[in-house]
Amino acid sequence: MEARYIVRLDDACATMDRKKWKRIEEILDHYSISPIVAVIPSNQDPQMRIDPEDELFWDRVRAWQAKGWHIALHGFEHRYVTQSRGIIPMNAYGEFSSRPLEEQKEKILQGLAIFAKEGIETKIWVAPAHNFDHQTLEALRESSIQIISDGIAHEPYHERGFFWIPCQLSSLIPQKSGLWSACYHPNTIGEKEFEDLERFLSSHSHSVLSDLSSLEGLYGHRKRTLKERFYFYAYFLNRRRQQNQTLQKITSRLRRFL
Repeated sequence: MEARYIVRLDDACATMDRKKWKRIEEILDHYSISPIVAVIPSNQDPQMRIDPEDELFWDRVRAWQAKGWHIALHGFEHRYVTQSRGIIPMNAYGEFSSRPLEEQKEKILQGLAIFAKEGIETKIWVAPAHNFDHQTLEALRESSIQIISDGIAHEPYHERGFFWIPCQLSSLIPQKSGLWSACYHPNTIGEKEFEDLERFLSSHSHSVLSDLSSLEGLYGHRKRTLKERFYFYAYFLNRRRQQNQTLQKITSRLRRFL
């Protein structure tokens, strides 16, 4: 089966770079693609304060939702208050991992309350900086969240009570098989990335999924294989130990095999 793709856009908030978000929205609309959009409910991250606060921001989010875009809860304030690695050991900083359970619950419920007030429905979780732990999952179980957009695997899978849609790429790159999520950050995207995205979609837009509902039917009972688990840990060990040539060779071979 040929490779399929999902587009994810991170860091939508009231002070985002509206010009860049408008441009990527126009590109995706041109190819009739509905991405996952990670929305920060109450942004307190100074790096995300790019444009003046947009009083129509939630109108924009509702418009995205109305045309079929998949809105995801992207943490609460997007403040990096921890220096601990979590389930996805990519970054040693974030908003959730290692924080007390009750604090994590409160943040998630407050974020969802803002969504509900603004008429936004979601069942998708996207953690800031890929940083969350087992207590985050426990907190999410008491919410409407059913899907986690994160992790490294060949295809979606069910684990720990959630449906995981792996997010393996930082941009769309042709693959041989599997399902690949590419995470874009429109606030910081450059001209070349815009051009590469449009070039990819001009040839592969038919392989980009917009309807995520079918994925749970196809992969809802799937578990990660031992091969995928091994690749997951080898991948992140390789990121943390870039000088280790043995691990680099392992991950390179596994990437070809997968």
